[in-house]
Amino acid sequence: MRSHGRWLLPGAWLAACGSPDKAPLPVGGDFPAAATTDSSDSGAVETGGPDRPGATLTVVLDTERPNVAVNLHSVVLGTDSDAPFELADGVQDATAYTIDVEPPIDRWITDLDSETRGFLALPFAYVDDDGNGVHTPEEQYLGLSVEGVAFIDGEPGAALAAAGFAAGWNGVTVDLETAAFSLRDGGLDGLPLAPQLIAQDRFLLEAPLELAAEGHRVALVPGTVFTGEVTGPLMFDQAASATVQVAIDGPPPDEHLQDYGADETRYRDWRYAVESLVVYADTDASGGFTTADDIVGSVCAMGVSGLLQHTSEADKAFEALHLVANDIIPAWSLYLDLPDGERYMRLDDVGPITLSDSCLP
Repeated sequence: MRSHGRWLLPGAWLAACGSPDKAPLPVGGDFPAAATTDSSDSGAVETGGPDRPGATLTVVLDTERPNVAVNLHSVVLGTDSDAPFELADGVQDATAYTIDVEPPIDRWITDLDSETRGFLALPFAYVDDDGNGVHTPEEQYLGLSVEGVAFIDGEPGAALAAAGFAAGWNGVTVDLETAAFSLRDGGLDGLPLAPQLIAQDRFLLEAPLELAAEGHRVALVPGTVFTGEVTGPLMFDQAASATVQVAIDGPPPDEHLQDYGADETRYRDWRYAVESLVVYADTDASGGFTTADDIVGSVCAMGVSGLLQHTSEADKAFEALHLVANDIIPAWSLYLDLPDGERYMRLDDVGPITLSDSCLP
């Protein structure tokens, strides 16, 4: 039988974004202040000129959820990617959104490479709870497009010119893992946005038990219990049966929250719940899980042990960018350390889930 001491967390990612190829994002307090487009603090109104025309682009949103709106944010990929400017809001017309962008101003402009100045911008979708067409605090972002626009301020440098970029507005496709971007076929029209951040806030996990049910219990145990920070309460703890059904509706108790996610990384001041669904022998005869009990089985999916994680939903653009860049599903997901890399997955996409001793860490 396995001791509870093996159940703290899986191996850490190599960087904050999950692989050596992903640009690291700021952690803790080491991040730039959120940007604002309000120019009142400068004492002057910044305007574009004849070399900086405005533009119109269209976004096609792949969702039928009600009260969805779209806006456009400039983004700096890589280490500064969490301080976007909101450039413009979209106006819905049937299934598409039209975004009219004013002539660019100085504060939007940054270095695109060593020879080129300009900026990148991506469309974001959010739930417009108050229906005012403008993102307001606590309105949830549903996702973002990795196809957007790049504005080249003046002539592009040699590398971008060779890639087909021209002065002014260009349609682009970005790679959030490598912070690279390339010219997009189709220009500024029909930018696709398939929301990646639809929250999984409730689920029913059904797992056949591949161990003897007699003498065993099943519990969903947060990392804060394994580390000795709290003793509970647990969201699920009951006698084992041939098929275990775990129904989750809503977020975990605050006592379950910790600074590090299932991948052992942290982001700003976000807190996560990391939960292990385990089969255990009630060694101390307490009638419920304690760290003195022996763990004899765990969740097994796609050939590896899985951890359930609860992550806050994004209500700021930089949070949405962080989640999408790291393929993290808001609310509940299953974290798997697979042979080809770590992955957060929706429960419905995992395939068969069992409770077994074959995937114990």
